[in-house]
Amino acid sequence: MEEPLTKAQVLAFIQDEDIPYEEDIQRNPYAIKIWIRYIDLKCVSLERVKSLEQEHSVNAVLWFPLWSLYERALKLFPGSYKLWKSYLDHRLLQASKSDQRVDQQSCPAADQNSSQALYGLWERALLTQSKAPRMWISYLEHIMASLAQLKDSSGKNSRFFLWVFDRALRALPLSQHHRVWPIGLSMAEKPECYSLVAATIFSRYAAIDPEATDKLIFLLETRDLPEAALKAIASRRLNVKEQGKFVEGDTSAAYLHRMVELAAQTSKMRPGELEAIVLAGIADGRLAHDAGWALAALSAHLLQRPEAGAQELARDILISALDGRKGVLIRTARDFGLVFDALAKLEEMAIGRLLRQLSKKRRNPQLSLRQEADWRLARFERLMAQREWLLSGVLVRASPSDVGLWLRRISLGIAADPTRRTELFMQAIDSIKRGSHKLSELWLAFAKGATSSEEQREIFERALGNGTDYFASTEETSSVWLAYSSAFSDPPSGSNEMALEILQRATAIHPRALALWGAIIEMEIKMGRPVRVKCAFERTLELRIATPAIVFSYIDFLESGNAGILLGSHSQPDAADSTEIDPKARSDDPKARSDSNQDSRDAIIFSVYERAIAAFGFPAAMDLWSAYLCRFEAMLSNRQQCPWRLVERGRELYEQAVRGAPDSKTVWIAYASFEERFGQPRASLSVLRRGITAVAASATAPKDDLVDLWMVLLAKTQHYSGLLASRDVYEEAIRSSSSPLPDSAVRNLCLGYAALEASLGEVERARSIYAYGSRLADSRTCGSYWEAWETFERAHGSQDTFRELLRVKRAVQAQFSIADVQFVPAAGESSIPPPGQEHPFAQLSDHR
Repeated sequence: MEEPLTKAQVLAFIQDEDIPYEEDIQRNPYAIKIWIRYIDLKCVSLERVKSLEQEHSVNAVLWFPLWSLYERALKLFPGSYKLWKSYLDHRLLQASKSDQRVDQQSCPAADQNSSQALYGLWERALLTQSKAPRMWISYLEHIMASLAQLKDSSGKNSRFFLWVFDRALRALPLSQHHRVWPIGLSMAEKPECYSLVAATIFSRYAAIDPEATDKLIFLLETRDLPEAALKAIASRRLNVKEQGKFVEGDTSAAYLHRMVELAAQTSKMRPGELEAIVLAGIADGRLAHDAGWALAALSAHLLQRPEAGAQELARDILISALDGRKGVLIRTARDFGLVFDALAKLEEMAIGRLLRQLSKKRRNPQLSLRQEADWRLARFERLMAQREWLLSGVLVRASPSDVGLWLRRISLGIAADPTRRTELFMQAIDSIKRGSHKLSELWLAFAKGATSSEEQREIFERALGNGTDYFASTEETSSVWLAYSSAFSDPPSGSNEMALEILQRATAIHPRALALWGAIIEMEIKMGRPVRVKCAFERTLELRIATPAIVFSYIDFLESGNAGILLGSHSQPDAADSTEIDPKARSDDPKARSDSNQDSRDAIIFSVYERAIAAFGFPAAMDLWSAYLCRFEAMLSNRQQCPWRLVERGRELYEQAVRGAPDSKTVWIAYASFEERFGQPRASLSVLRRGITAVAASATAPKDDLVDLWMVLLAKTQHYSGLLASRDVYEEAIRSSSSPLPDSAVRNLCLGYAALEASLGEVERARSIYAYGSRLADSRTCGSYWEAWETFERAHGSQDTFRELLRVKRAVQAQFSIADVQFVPAAGESSIPPPGQEHPFAQLSDHR
């Protein structure tokens, strides 16, 4: 602090121009305005000599009168903010001028003395101006500027800044702290600031703004202060836990991750602190996805600890993670790999340390060291051999209901110790939830390895005694029942009767399990019981669970000769429920009895078909209808004379079929064929016309089916009614408006129609048909059409008609070329004129 000026020194600084102000001050010393005017006069005097080149000492002397005047005024007004602010500003200005003229390297004491004088002046000002934030801000800014010019390896100047900064926070009210904190944070971010001082400033600011902890942690990490960074992270995690607030882009788990990462780099933590943090983070899920990495980092940290037993503690923690003890759960193979590698590394380090000790004592090794080395080598080998077993344990703990993982673990356990087979299976059964997928595979594997039939029976009964919802689906339950019956179907452990009893129990519990009924049918067939086989087949039909394959199997069973056996045990089906067969009267004639039995067998088979068709419906019953109708026609074909009632029954069957599938081309063609063979041949034509109408009305039937029906109708019309009758069919097909045919089909019909007319000598009619179809024949893609027309003209035409052909060809080619002007129908569509428009065939009616 500067010493007060003496009276002689004050008088020495007074000049002639100052006398009026001095007299005013003598008369009224407490008028601050007079002092301010006097100070302004001195400032003007200094401005007049600013342009003169002065030495440093001379320059300092020029400022002394102003300093003297400030000191005299502040003795009378020590609490004047205006005087202190002006005084400090002028002192700072003088210090900056001096800094420009003095070389710091040649005279470092000059700046040190100037700074110390300013520090003392600020301390005097703060005695009365401690509540003025501007005073503290100027003071801190000056210290920060001085720190940038001086080397602060010991941190003395940084600690001085922190001391002043703390006093500013304590002196100023809380509402003014926001003006001081930016300076402190700016100082802490400067590289020349001492690390501990920067950490202290940021840690204090983090107490009022938790989001600043991120900057603090980054600062501590960059300045190699892991211990302080750990404390900062711990405080941030606690604040997040209490307030439930997170920094944008970060989470509490991320803080924990960084904390573990830093802890692995240092050993200066309290024993058990990091262990508790890591284990708690894994348990509550925040480190669930990085559990392996966290445990490996914890192991690395413990290996750096100087305490005795830290290595064994690390090994216990890693072993607990692999075994799933103490609540430590790793969930993935990646985490297992990290933990297992850390454990293997730990064991290798311990073995290496022992081997180095033995090598030093090669001449006289201690027995205990050799034994410990052998023991650790054996433990390491056992650990490597158990890798697959430990990995399977980790995976089944992460997915306890995965049957595949459990089967893998059980196979590994049995390979290592066969006596643990039952124990491992029971562990799996207790861990897997009810209704898990493929649970039946576990029970089947359990039963397959049973050593006795009694043990196997006990396993199956336990599996099937857990309720109907124990397995995921009826198929899985059925597979267990089937395996149960199969295991006891043959001696010496069982018999077919025992297996059948098991299956009957199964169908009583699961009556709609088709696989069980299929097994019962196979078993009954194997035992040669046709009546019970028929009952089983009939039961599947009653339950409406039969498939077409089951029905065909039933039909094959009846056709293989079993239907005759069943006739003696079952009455003839009712007429309302079966196909009516013309029964023959009782007779002693062997041929008559044979025909009667055949009729009865056919009635049984037809009854099965009808019941199955009624149960399935279309389209699933299409295959059944095809087989039924083929069988019915075969029955009629085998008769020398077909009763009219059977023919009528056949018509009824076909009518039922076409009602169920009106757009099926196959059914309509088969119906027409039936009329051809057993009914009236001409009736087949009307059937085909009905089929064409039905298929044309269907929105789902392909156009090719309609074309096929038209071609069949043309062929049969020509066969039964003659060539002339097919004219109407051709014209009707070509100009059909209800369901137009594709252009390609229309072209083919025109070619056939024209060839028909040409064969009948109707040349003009044939030429008109060629002309009509040419509108749909692009010469670039339908060259065969034009070749046929040209061949016709060469045979029957003249130059004029051939010239007309060429003209039509050019016109059609132009029509197809201008695609962007005139719409050209795509392939598969029709260009037949709509109803009401004149059709070219109308001109042919006069030639008939």
